[in-house]
Amino acid sequence: MRNTLDKTVMALMGLSGLVVLAGVAAAAPPAPKQGPPGTIRATGRKDVKELDVTPKIDPGEKVATALLELGQQKFAAGDNAAALTAFGKAHDAHPRDPRPYYMRATVYQKLGKLTEAEADLRAALRLEPRLYDVRAELAAILTNGGRAAEAEELLAGVVRERPEHYEAWFN
Repeated sequence: MRNTLDKTVMALMGLSGLVVLAGVAAAAPPAPKQGPPGTIRATGRKDVKELDVTPKIDPGEKVATALLELGQQKFAAGDNAAALTAFGKAHDAHPRDPRPYYMRATVYQKLGKLTEAEADLRAALRLEPRLYDVRAELAAILTNGGRAAEAEELLAGVVRERPEHYEAWFN
């Protein structure tokens, strides 16, 4: 029991910066000097600059994700107007997120508003060009709109960059 307690104490003490040896506490090496909150500066190293270790938390992303889920529920329930509103608010909450554009384009497609759907798909691709499903959707709209050459160019890029997406040719 005493041995287990000593190991637990040693582990806890080690976490707090102290080393316990045979019941005698000895000071650990000094902790790195702290710069402004969220930064750590290495001691005695001229080649190491301050590092920002503050976690990058974007509250807009959490709000956008919740709104996207709401929009998906509304879309599944057939409430297209509410889905469009939720996806628009998700975009407002996190403008660098391509998902609201893609999801809103899906609603526009269902409503037959292909010009709006195309605009949103292109906006999503400007934010994240590697969204292969978005490229395939855009190609389908272009094909249906009589712009097969442009659609073929998009799909060729998908297959060239991601050969496992060969099914894009059959979209």
